[in-house]
Amino acid sequence: MCPDKQTLSAYFDNELEKPFNELVAAHIDDCDSCSGEVDAIESVSDYLHSEPEPDFEASKARVREKLETGIPEAPTPNFWSKRISVPVPMAMAGMVLFFFARWGDICCI
Repeated sequence: MCPDKQTLSAYFDNELEKPFNELVAAHIDDCDSCSGEVDAIESVSDYLHSEPEPDFEASKARVREKLETGIPEAPTPNFWSKRISVPVPMAMAGMVLFFFARWGDICCI
């Protein structure tokens, strides 16, 4: 039976106790699936360690500069770009009233 991914990751990080570490190492030598999983963990680890460290001081300086210069205010929207929200029951009632008002004009001609 193969160990789970968490155990293989702990093996890769040398976090297992000595007897378990030796058992997992022996299993990995015999199991192609677990060996491939450890290789995948190693490739992810290599990729993550190859990325440069973020420059926190430069980030702080950019934020400080933005705070000191101020953030420009958003322009106020004009009247025609405002959004109007009408509840659905009210809109339906308005359409029914409009329909019957027009129907009365058509029928009474």
